[in-house]
Amino acid sequence: MPVLGIAAEGDTVKVRSHDRVHLNWNGNFDRKAYFPTQGKSFNKVLMHYTLGCPDKGCSEWDYTTQVFFRRPTGRMDSTQRLSPNFKIGNNTPDSFLYNLDSTYSYFYNAGTMALDSMANLPVQLIRFLDAQNPTAATDTLTVWDALIYRPVYDMNGVQTDSSQIAFDHIIHKQQYTWYQVFEVIENLELGRVITPYANGKTKEWTHTYTFDVTDFAFLLQDSVDIRARYSGYQDGFTITLDFELIEGTPSLECYKIVSLWQGSFPYGNANNPIENYLKNVRVAPESIAKEAKLRVIQTGHGFGGNENCAEFCAKSHYLKVNGQQKGSALLWRDDCGMNAIYPQPGTWLYDRANWCPGSAVNPNDYFIGAHLSATDSSDVDLDMQPFTNVSNNNCSYIVSGMLFYYKEITYKKELSIEEIMAPNKDSRYVRYNPTCGDPYIRIQNNGSDTIHSVEFKYGIFGGNERTWLWTGTVAPYSSKSIYLANFDWTGASSGLFYVEATKVDGQADELAINNRNASTFDLVPQMPNEFQVWFRTNLQPDDNTVHILDASGKELWKRSYTQASTNHFDTIRLVSGCYAFEIVDESKNGIKFWANSAGTGSLTLRAMAGSILKVVDGDFGTAYRYYFTAGYPLSNQLPEAQFQLYPNPGNKLVSVNHSGDTYAIRVVDVQGRVVWNGESTGTETRLNTEAWTSGVYFVELSNSESKGIQKLVIQH
Repeated sequence: MPVLGIAAEGDTVKVRSHDRVHLNWNGNFDRKAYFPTQGKSFNKVLMHYTLGCPDKGCSEWDYTTQVFFRRPTGRMDSTQRLSPNFKIGNNTPDSFLYNLDSTYSYFYNAGTMALDSMANLPVQLIRFLDAQNPTAATDTLTVWDALIYRPVYDMNGVQTDSSQIAFDHIIHKQQYTWYQVFEVIENLELGRVITPYANGKTKEWTHTYTFDVTDFAFLLQDSVDIRARYSGYQDGFTITLDFELIEGTPSLECYKIVSLWQGSFPYGNANNPIENYLKNVRVAPESIAKEAKLRVIQTGHGFGGNENCAEFCAKSHYLKVNGQQKGSALLWRDDCGMNAIYPQPGTWLYDRANWCPGSAVNPNDYFIGAHLSATDSSDVDLDMQPFTNVSNNNCSYIVSGMLFYYKEITYKKELSIEEIMAPNKDSRYVRYNPTCGDPYIRIQNNGSDTIHSVEFKYGIFGGNERTWLWTGTVAPYSSKSIYLANFDWTGASSGLFYVEATKVDGQADELAINNRNASTFDLVPQMPNEFQVWFRTNLQPDDNTVHILDASGKELWKRSYTQASTNHFDTIRLVSGCYAFEIVDESKNGIKFWANSAGTGSLTLRAMAGSILKVVDGDFGTAYRYYFTAGYPLSNQLPEAQFQLYPNPGNKLVSVNHSGDTYAIRVVDVQGRVVWNGESTGTETRLNTEAWTSGVYFVELSNSESKGIQKLVIQH
């Protein structure tokens, strides 16, 4: 793979291992990737996993996919093999009769009413006669099959007898026993995604998941093997894997990974309990380790029997160190009905054992450095909640357990803005967007001290900027999702939002490169100050409530229902402002779900004269929220400016091609910093990007009549 980065703090190296690799059937899809990282240190390493559809469309089922780093161990092992002493093509019969000269096959010729013959085609006899090297051919002969019978026919052409033709040679099958020696390769799991029910999606559809794989940075050097594992017995999906390595000093520098458990293990089988596989592991002492983390990636599969385990039963695992319980987790996802990929043609909204169709699997991380001895070996064990399965032989958990060791703890006060969920038009955040409410972000504490307050600065490019002090608690090495309060959307016209953490617990952050983030977004629609809610309930009206919320999420109006299959009409009157309409379903299956016997409801927002303003798709799962402004547009939104960036990804020069109008051009990086400002009066403007660091940028083209934003990737 090409080198895509230059050493500098905050600079980014980009490597692609899989490029729309076709997952067409159950198996492993291995690719080599080259990481030009020797001698470099990385503050953050991200793996972007893009799921897509092949040309004929995606699979209709939910399957497990996993991404592994394939680590050579240096340990050798062997497998017993059997090899035959000869082959005819690719086959080895128990014995083979042959001649060194031509042979003939005999048949009755109806035209001459007599016995006739046809010369046989020659075949290759490959012999393997060296028992010390049984797979190497020692001789190859051109021979003719001699297993031939000469038939006898009566005057009517009916076969009455036959006799075998003499043959010259015969060879009998023998098997050599030998051992194939190989190096043991460990699979270290980088991430797991469960595919969605995707029947009907086309080859243009994609969805991207992002995994933090910073702990693997010391392994991602030079040429490495990356494996994509697909469990599906149906064609299929495509997978693209992009690694983004951001240079700098990590908060915890991982130097060693120990694989403890890896595989698919039976659960509830009294004759083969899962504890046979989740065995206690004795780990050697690490005198230089300042911290250690156990990561468990675990999902339940198979159902039926007494509790529909393990896919549809909620069970816990328990972590023990030296015989003492140090952590536990309930292996259950209760938010499948809020899936970002919705609706789906399958049972996408059913809660499951630590996974949802179309979602990434969240790992369970346990920091256990304080419990591991620095001088003596320690015992690490993972136990499952006791369970006996009845009448189901397919109950299992797919488990990956890895122990990470870290060197010196680098930072005490270090915070990063990991992601902006709203405003953001990325498909991962469709449940929160578009919005005119308070921005919603996730922050991460990368230091050893607990964080109690963060001062933020945020706004929309070209609009008002707000400063706000958030107070709360973020434990070391953990994250928290928060709303940025009282955001002012007035006059918003740009599609770029930025947020920056300026102080952490009243002081400057120890690392500045990850304190700022930016996102592109779409503006919300406008509704009148007065409109109507038309709701026809299904057969379970008690499940549903509808709400009107203000920009901060405060409830202003609520309606519940008791009458089934009934039309309800409500008039909503609002002063001008930003609002959200929300419907919640207590059973998490919306008002129209194919697998539900509760019937079909319908929901629309309408003008006072009855014209439809918004149709709510009833297959929304747990809840659906629709942001809007009442009485005024959020801005005088301009038509989208059409332009092209070439090449994209770019390197030294990038052309911005557009119509002959005059445009202002502005380029900002992913952290919201302006890196180029100018004006274009022709049809093309060339940007000299040679000095720009590798990474993602946003190019904004605007004038009084139109405006557009496109993403630009720079790769050096």
